[in-house]
Amino acid sequence: MAPSSPDRHKRYSRLDSSPDEFPDHKVSFGAEVRDAEQGIADPQEDLVGTKEDAPAYRPGPIRCALALILCSVAVLGTLKGIAIHCSRRHDSDSSSGTANAIKAETPVHVAINASRAYDVWDKPFPCYPFDRSYYEGMFYAKVPKTASSTLSGIGLRIAHRKGRELNIADQQQQQPPQKSKKKKKHSHSKHDALCNVEVKHGDVADEFHYGLRNRERSFLWSFVRDPTQHALSHYYYTYISRSGHKIKEDSFKTWLLDYPGDFQMKYLQLHKEYKTADDAVLGIMDGYNFIGITERLDESLVVLQMILGLDVGDILYLSAKQSGGYALVSNNSTRRCIATEHKRMEPFMDEFFESSEWTSHVQDDAKLYDVVNRSLDLTIEKLGRSEFESKLQAFQDALSLVQERCTERTVFPCSPDGEYIGKNDCYKLDMGCGYPCLDEVASELSISVKE
Repeated sequence: MAPSSPDRHKRYSRLDSSPDEFPDHKVSFGAEVRDAEQGIADPQEDLVGTKEDAPAYRPGPIRCALALILCSVAVLGTLKGIAIHCSRRHDSDSSSGTANAIKAETPVHVAINASRAYDVWDKPFPCYPFDRSYYEGMFYAKVPKTASSTLSGIGLRIAHRKGRELNIADQQQQQPPQKSKKKKKHSHSKHDALCNVEVKHGDVADEFHYGLRNRERSFLWSFVRDPTQHALSHYYYTYISRSGHKIKEDSFKTWLLDYPGDFQMKYLQLHKEYKTADDAVLGIMDGYNFIGITERLDESLVVLQMILGLDVGDILYLSAKQSGGYALVSNNSTRRCIATEHKRMEPFMDEFFESSEWTSHVQDDAKLYDVVNRSLDLTIEKLGRSEFESKLQAFQDALSLVQERCTERTVFPCSPDGEYIGKNDCYKLDMGCGYPCLDEVASELSISVKE
């Protein structure tokens, strides 16, 4: 047991010191130590002696026992330290092995805690004259192969109809152009979407600078698609339809693994300095007013309608592209139609898409997709599922009428024979096709635009 007094503690702390280490030739041993030759009983004389008094010093049995105990403790302590070190190393190796096992067994597309219910737009509708650059207005970040041509048409339709409703043309004439660092070229057709709007493909961060937009006077939205379906659509459109290659197993796998697994996430980033995929997803979710899901197109459009306070007539559409038909390809001033290969799943494709190699490859886009999908559900609950279901039914009824009335009447950019038709019924290129008929349907449904 350790001594209770400070002095005794001091003496024990110097038990292993040699007498020659002390200038005054005094040696401290402890109260229990006795001089073996003289049998000293006086505690004070027991504690202090000189070299001359103990020329042949031999420790007594108590000191030997004490020394043996302390040595044993020291040895045990050393052994314990070694054991702890080994144990920690084993645990570390074991943890590393466990982590690797978990990493292999856990789905790579686990949604991080970034999902949120989108806010209802409670500011004046962001419709401004279309010479206001990229800082004010309606902006759609057009991710390729996410039904982007159809969605671009909806973006133009909203801007066109709200522009007329808000009489933005008069504001355009009365207000001089606003100077800004980033001035966009006016890229719309003769059917100008009177509100300031952008619906082009392009780099969100470096070309459009949407990260610098005025959040009080602009609405930024986009859509994402299941990463596997997104990659497969790219493969069929780019590698098969446009380039004319044949479907082969080896080239299929090579092409898919060269395809960026974070394509959509990188496309939607408002800034380039994100260090991790989690940071990028968090930044995207914070920077956009709304992101929909291509696989849940109608649901997403109804949520967009409710967030912005739109009429159902504002979000009507005809699909811009049909698998197995013809698609418009535009390169600068050149327009041509190409046959689109009907997508089909070969057995080797299913096997590859279910492999850990593929799921690991697209884990970043899968993470973003999961977060957006969950956010859509949260927003529906926030808006009220009953009201949402009612509006969804009304929208789908309106779409059924659109398909019945407008499909055959509409002049698309590509004829059934694959010929390009310049004079068509689209706002621009293949975006917003069938808008004259869509307006008629909207009027019949008593959702007419204010003249």
